[in-house]
Amino acid sequence: MRRFCLALVASALMHSSSLACSTPPAPPDVEVSNTYDTVAVVRVTSGDYISNRGPKWMPWRASARLSKVIEGQSTAQTFNFAGGGHNASCGDESAPPRVGDLWVLYLLKDGPNLTVAASYPLSLVRPIDKRFHARVPTQPSIDPSIKWWSTALLVICCGSGLLFLRRRQRR
Repeated sequence: MRRFCLALVASALMHSSSLACSTPPAPPDVEVSNTYDTVAVVRVTSGDYISNRGPKWMPWRASARLSKVIEGQSTAQTFNFAGGGHNASCGDESAPPRVGDLWVLYLLKDGPNLTVAASYPLSLVRPIDKRFHARVPTQPSIDPSIKWWSTALLVICCGSGLLFLRRRQRR
């Protein structure tokens, strides 16, 4: 009986470890550094949990409209994407996007179509994806002679206007 109990416990432990997530999802910074055919910002039009869910498995589905293509091309204007993990052991426990939220979709070509390979909120992606790093605009260089002439013209115009007002007040 004792051997049977030990075998049962060992079997249960082995079974639960086999249910563990065999390939955990890559962290966002690794995922966004991959090469994609198209990277697009979308505005969520709907998003909600899918009815089948568990304590650590909370799959959701969302729809969105294209806001801006950051890299690549897209003729599609609407997209459907999902999250929350593909099974109980690999669930990411993220909440579905809310209507109006901006998300970034990482798309791969699948024949003539684009499929969503990864999706993240824009607020999460902006600091980790180099495609979104703000480029500091350089100050346009202005020829010093143009600066001098524009300043001189401004002084002449304002001076003429003041002289005109003084003469008018004296009369």
